[in-house]
Amino acid sequence: METLRLHSPIPGIQPQITPAPFTTLAGYDKIPRKTRVNAQAYSLHRNHDVSPNPGSFLPDRWLKPMDSVELGNMRRWLWAFGSGGRMCVRSNLALQEIKLVVAAIYSNFTSKIIDDDGIEPIDAYTVRPSNNRLVLKFERV
Repeated sequence: METLRLHSPIPGIQPQITPAPFTTLAGYDKIPRKTRVNAQAYSLHRNHDVSPNPGSFLPDRWLKPMDSVELGNMRRWLWAFGSGGRMCVRSNLALQEIKLVVAAIYSNFTSKIIDDDGIEPIDAYTVRPSNNRLVLKFERV
């Protein structure tokens, strides 16, 4: 979850059009209908009130009791796959596949980056390395 928080697959702007007759949003009253408003996972995932030290990779932050208010807040603010009617319909499948593949690989191997030239994400709707590759070396444990 921490990787998805820091590196959302869709980090860019997700536009919405406000419904009639008006909308109240984030303390702004009476936003006129058909006004385009934007949100982005990158900003949501770096909210200091939800995730202390939001720029740091801290996977243990997700290991809180399932019924904790703090974990509930973090889950509510996690927007890696969108939300509502436009949420990725395969997000649950994707999360399960990620867990299974990572567990299967790293139960038997370690890895290190061999070539990370061009790994900076490009500005696009979905994220990918600018040169479309990341070279890793795997060694059996």
